[in-house]
Amino acid sequence: MVEMLFSLRFQSQLRRTRPQLFSSIERTVVEAVTRSGGKIGFERRCVTASFEALSIGFWLDMLLILESLLKSLEEAAPELYGYRCILGRNLGDDRLSMLRALPIGAPGFWCAPSVQDELSPYAVFEERLAGGTVKSIVQGFARIRSIRSGAGAARVSPCVEQVQRILQSGGYRNAVLLGPRFIGKREGLYRHCAALLMDAPPLAVRFGSGGAGLCCYADAYSAPVRSLIKHLNAEESVQELDLLAAIILRERLRDQYSPYLFQKTQRFLALLLECYCKTVSAMKIKPVIILENIHEADAKTVQLFTALWQRAPAKNICRIFATCAPSAGSGKGNSRRFDVTGNPAWAKVFSKIIRFSTDESVTENPPGLPRDLWEIAYALCLLRRCFPAASFPGLFEQAGKNPLTLKRALEFFSLLGLIDSIEDPILRIHGCALQAEQTLGEHTEPIRAMVRNCLLTWVEEGKLQPCFNLLKALRELGGEASLFTIRDALTGDILNGTYKGIEEALREGYFKTVVDESRFPSLRYIFKTLKALSHGDEAEIRGAFAEPIPEQDIFPGYKAQILANLTGYYYGIQNVTSAAKTVKEAMILSQGLQDGKSLAQVYRLLSLVNLSRQRIGDALEYFSFALERAAASENYDELAVTAYYAAGVQFLYGNISQAERLARQAEETALDCGRTGWADRARFFLGRLQFETGRYEEALAIFEGLLKEEGVASPAAASAGRDLTLAAWIYRCNIFLQKNPARKPAEMNSDAFLFEVEGAYLSGKYELTVTLADRLQASLVNGSFIFVEQPDWRSGFSQCELLLCAHRDFFLRLLSTYRAMARCRISGGPGTNRAQAIESMRRITKEEGLPETEPREAFYFYAYYQVLQEAGAPEVDMNTAISMAFKRLQRRASRIDDMETKRAFLSGDYWNQALGRAAKLHKLI
Repeated sequence: MVEMLFSLRFQSQLRRTRPQLFSSIERTVVEAVTRSGGKIGFERRCVTASFEALSIGFWLDMLLILESLLKSLEEAAPELYGYRCILGRNLGDDRLSMLRALPIGAPGFWCAPSVQDELSPYAVFEERLAGGTVKSIVQGFARIRSIRSGAGAARVSPCVEQVQRILQSGGYRNAVLLGPRFIGKREGLYRHCAALLMDAPPLAVRFGSGGAGLCCYADAYSAPVRSLIKHLNAEESVQELDLLAAIILRERLRDQYSPYLFQKTQRFLALLLECYCKTVSAMKIKPVIILENIHEADAKTVQLFTALWQRAPAKNICRIFATCAPSAGSGKGNSRRFDVTGNPAWAKVFSKIIRFSTDESVTENPPGLPRDLWEIAYALCLLRRCFPAASFPGLFEQAGKNPLTLKRALEFFSLLGLIDSIEDPILRIHGCALQAEQTLGEHTEPIRAMVRNCLLTWVEEGKLQPCFNLLKALRELGGEASLFTIRDALTGDILNGTYKGIEEALREGYFKTVVDESRFPSLRYIFKTLKALSHGDEAEIRGAFAEPIPEQDIFPGYKAQILANLTGYYYGIQNVTSAAKTVKEAMILSQGLQDGKSLAQVYRLLSLVNLSRQRIGDALEYFSFALERAAASENYDELAVTAYYAAGVQFLYGNISQAERLARQAEETALDCGRTGWADRARFFLGRLQFETGRYEEALAIFEGLLKEEGVASPAAASAGRDLTLAAWIYRCNIFLQKNPARKPAEMNSDAFLFEVEGAYLSGKYELTVTLADRLQASLVNGSFIFVEQPDWRSGFSQCELLLCAHRDFFLRLLSTYRAMARCRISGGPGTNRAQAIESMRRITKEEGLPETEPREAFYFYAYYQVLQEAGAPEVDMNTAISMAFKRLQRRASRIDDMETKRAFLSGDYWNQALGRAAKLHKLI
């Protein structure tokens, strides 16, 4: 333990005559010690402090305390009578005697021999006390004469002035500075740009820093750049930049980019360039963009920038510069001149390469670097892999360190010529991390622990999304994530579609070393089955679940996920009995877990199982539980999917307005968390709800808007056919809007064929209706796998009506109805046509027993009435049929809790209008 004692001479007198001065100095001591993690005490007119000398850069902390006290004491010197301060290790019970034993005429800071060596890199000492009148207890103490400054003139690399001179003389606007690292390219470039921009900052993108590729664009949106932009741009633009930056930065550890993230980064970078260039141009200055280390940008990151830059309106008014370190063996001929940048696509941006060469690059082994600076250097190396440089001070503070300690260390690094930028410090030391580990030995563990904790804190605060790369980073830092974080990392990558790294780890055999070998079987099973459910076709799903379930003792959180996956599979193959069994077991396990995330998905699956058993009340109740749990646990992926299914069930129940609210929530939530496939599906369902309430123009606009947008590509057969389904429903809208002729899609799916039958009937082509219905019926197949965890675009009725009824049965009921109505209207047809039509509708409405969850219940009874009317049935039979139809229509309308939606449902829908007219005719209204 390191101890410090501080005392002012004639304290009693100072308290009376200069109370404010005395309090100010005492407060300075307390604040300086507390900031550096020390414990303060007061003992017999002396301020005491104790420190555990284990923290990173501890002696730099002590230096900051001494500097702070010196500054305060120098300012107050005319009012003081002297002071004494001693610093030592384990001073013992005689520490106050030591303070008093110092020579009366020798004020200042005195250090015991045990700490002089530690402070010697930063402080200059006088000769040690020895003999004479000095008591033996303080022999060897030495007074600090001065403190070395870290803010002196740093060593300038040889190319700095050369860079400035070339750029100033050449009139370069789009140039790459090519040469070894650490020769001064960056420093010279920034000095040149500072002269061009005056007080404005450049827009600086630093590739290869702080995480995976795309995050570097969001890191460029620094505090100075944001402050600059905020003055001359609309608040909406700044808010959008803030929102998009947060989305991108949460994905900084992923090195595989989802289409959603790529799209968001495109929008962010375009807006950032627009706002930055607009602001700087308004200052009558040409904007400056700097791209650092373009050789470290991956292909997708380069593609995003170069494609955008070609279309950027501001490209003709900007100066854009880049730094680049050439790869070994790169060519110098004109034909390959941009190969040296790592990607020929940069040729679309830069017209000139300026080459630099020097014997200087990195320091092999900096001599005499103190341990404190090695500790800071090692921390910087580790932090740089995962975090932006701008966050380093905050991360040090988060770890309980005084951020000024980092600043002081960077000043020393700059003075020693080991960094060329305090804002973005890259150590000019060959193999810096390895050298630090060799130098520090076991002292590297607290530093690795600090970085681990920083990562986990950012995950907990929502600044980082758990992913497989997070697990790898934690393992490389000598730690591991919690069992829940491991699960969330795997499921997050699966749902995000960024799971190539996991597949590689499984293929190469190092997956088990990342997640803990004892957990390997269960996690591998979770990954394979959930990936299949979320992205696979039916064959892949069946193949994944053909593997045996791990039998060893499994963590309850993993067991619950396994059971949830099994439930999705059993539900998919329509084995409701097994699904009910596994989901019940999963619910019991999930209720005992602390994180709450599992329970939301389990409640959703339980709702679907109850829906399959026609328990609509239970399904609605469990969906409300699922929505509550997903929101409470901030499981937004699950919230989006749950809201989508809940919207469908509300529609089946009849509350269309509540279904609309939930569908909008599903779309918004899915967009916020990057589940664009589910967002599209929710948007489509909103269109369906518009259609079902007779708002055909609104429905058409939604379907056409979705068709124009590029859908998220997926290899799964279950997700194929998005455009086919949208085209089919556009066709249907045009039929009901009586757009003649309603154009059939170029390529037809089952929905389009069904709507062709519907269109033929509505246009009075009754013989064609029967022919088309018979043809489609012959092509219908039994059985259909139900996809639960991925959007199903095989039909617009999927994941709604087709959760309750097999595809063939659902289509057959509609085809039989249109055939029956058409056969009755075929002029000159045999009487058996009408008799068969009546029998067909009687069977549909009475014998089969339409369930409460059938949204077209009133339509079927109205069709029965139509058939009876065309057949000339007795009035009493027609009255009974229309009365039953009208009662069912009123019952469904009563469940709609919004008057405007209810009005549209009753008066806008084609068939409900017709039913209403018939009800008036029969005096039911």
